[in-house]
Amino acid sequence: MKKYGLQLRIEEQHKKAMEEEPSVFDYDGVYDEMKEQIARPKTEDRTERKSKYIEVLMEKAKLHKEN
Repeated sequence: MKKYGLQLRIEEQHKKAMEEEPSVFDYDGVYDEMKEQIARPKTEDRTERKSKYIEVLMEKAKLHKEN
């Protein structure tokens, strides 16, 4: 089977790109890494976040019990 000029050039470019950077066609890996970087701050924020009202409610409940 004879390869045409365009396909031959495409294969050469593909081979050259793979030699320069083996992960050049690793789209899934890059996508997963990007999503992880976006999700990581959200999960860290959830662990540090405190309720805005629970302290006030607890103080009011304590005062209500005392009275």
